[in-house]
Amino acid sequence: MEDRNYSWETVQEYRGRVRHTCSVLGWALAALTLLTLVVGLFIELAAYLLSHYKVMGLGAEIYKILQSDWFSVAGTSLIGYALVLPVVFSIMDHVPEVLPEKKRMRIGKFIMFFILAQGFGYILNFAGGIINMIVASMTGRNAAAMNPVNGLLDGMSWLTLLYVSVIGPIIEEYVFRWKLLNRLRPLGEKAAILFSAVTFGLLHGNLTQMLYATAIGIVFGYVAVKTGRIKYNCIMHIMVNSFSTLLVLLIDRGGLFLLFILATVPFIVIGLVIAAIIIFCVNVKRTWLAPGDWPEGVAYRDFSSAMFLNSGVLVFALLNLLTAAFYLLAA
Repeated sequence: MEDRNYSWETVQEYRGRVRHTCSVLGWALAALTLLTLVVGLFIELAAYLLSHYKVMGLGAEIYKILQSDWFSVAGTSLIGYALVLPVVFSIMDHVPEVLPEKKRMRIGKFIMFFILAQGFGYILNFAGGIINMIVASMTGRNAAAMNPVNGLLDGMSWLTLLYVSVIGPIIEEYVFRWKLLNRLRPLGEKAAILFSAVTFGLLHGNLTQMLYATAIGIVFGYVAVKTGRIKYNCIMHIMVNSFSTLLVLLIDRGGLFLLFILATVPFIVIGLVIAAIIIFCVNVKRTWLAPGDWPEGVAYRDFSSAMFLNSGVLVFALLNLLTAAFYLLAA
């Protein structure tokens, strides 16, 4: 039956508003990607110049810091965020921020969403790993090199561990599940969750993490829109990241710890995957996502493509897909 309230002109006008909103946010994320890369290259250039000219005194100490294992990850990232995020947020400010109503989450619900994030994260992580192995078998390359996290976790320092497990997740949740998602709320909860999850996945810049981060981003986005808080997201994200880094530390210990991991972790992972699938199947029909402030007669399908097919998002996606292609085919 044709909807009397349906107006093609109304749909096109609203699509234009959606396209503009998402393009601005896409350009903000493109700035985050590009400027963070520029900061990293500048730090590498500074280290090269210090080493080339063999400076003494303070310069030599700065060179040691720039070359340290902890600074190559934690230090560079934190400096990058400190310099780049103000620019990113200033671009985002062109889109009004909608502050949500805050609600509490029971511990049982929190555990349920944690299992969902871990379980579906593992499923997509496995999928990415399989694709990497297929590409590796066709090209003769090392599949482990296609995911830069594998190199990051080797010989991890305590400062790097702190960044990966705690500081990084808090920053990412603030950017994606607060500053970004709150500007997407007028488009509806479904649109806000999907856009924030896909862009969160793309930002990671390699195939395995793109799939994995998109999966957990959907769960984190749902938690954010339903609670109006990011503290739950931050804690959950810290738990997810800490589980992986804890395994690395135990493996480094070797001996009984390694035997313990080999004996128990596969069962834990399989258990989380099965539990996540069961939880999803039981609850999916009960899930309700609030619509946005749409004109009457406009459906989500009428503007969904406008969310992603715009200049800002396409440039952001291209930058990160090129990085992913580099890791997949050339790194």
